[in-house]
Amino acid sequence: MRMRKIGLSSSSELEFRSPFDELRVSGIPYPMRPFPLVLSPSKHERTGHRRTVWVRARARAALVGALVLVGAACAGAGSMFTGRVVGVADGDTISVLRDGRAERIRLSGIDCPERGQAFGTRAKQATSEWAYGQYVTVLVRDRDDYGRLVGDVVLPDGRMLNRELVRVGLAWASRRRGRDVELVRLEREARAARQGLWSDPHAMPPWRYRRAHPRRAPNPQPRTP
Repeated sequence: MRMRKIGLSSSSELEFRSPFDELRVSGIPYPMRPFPLVLSPSKHERTGHRRTVWVRARARAALVGALVLVGAACAGAGSMFTGRVVGVADGDTISVLRDGRAERIRLSGIDCPERGQAFGTRAKQATSEWAYGQYVTVLVRDRDDYGRLVGDVVLPDGRMLNRELVRVGLAWASRRRGRDVELVRLEREARAARQGLWSDPHAMPPWRYRRAHPRRAPNPQPRTP
């Protein structure tokens, strides 16, 4: 649009208006407000705009990627599935078939004696007797740093494997915050009755044993239950 110099009230005052306002100034009524003077963005402004768009796009992509990673890390948490137990690594770690593959399950809230400890072999035998070859229901709570699902395992008769191991004195209840109060109660009763490992008043907790006897296994047990 060609801009014209109109409406000079003094020799030093310039005002840029549209051609429609020129009609109004000349006495022809045309109620139009002055158009703003729009200039094409400079090369620097265009470059800055493209950079801003690019930064925002990168930020959005980073946010989406972070959400995907969090979702992958938490995959399965809060869910449950049923499968056949196809392996028992020790008292508190089993393998359950899920979608055609063996999923390693770490029993939540308990810690069984290690294989080198007293009652370590007995804990594994008890888990095998109760669960191996059986169809169990896994209530998934989390996934640990070693890629194992952490959860509660419900046996075909409705008993919870985690609690049964504590009840007969073959596992410690977790010392972490938010621990299962029922596990704590069962451990207290097993201690009082000197069940299983509690027959030894100086039984060493497995997390202390692991610190004293570090293993080079690819999936070491956590330091604390």
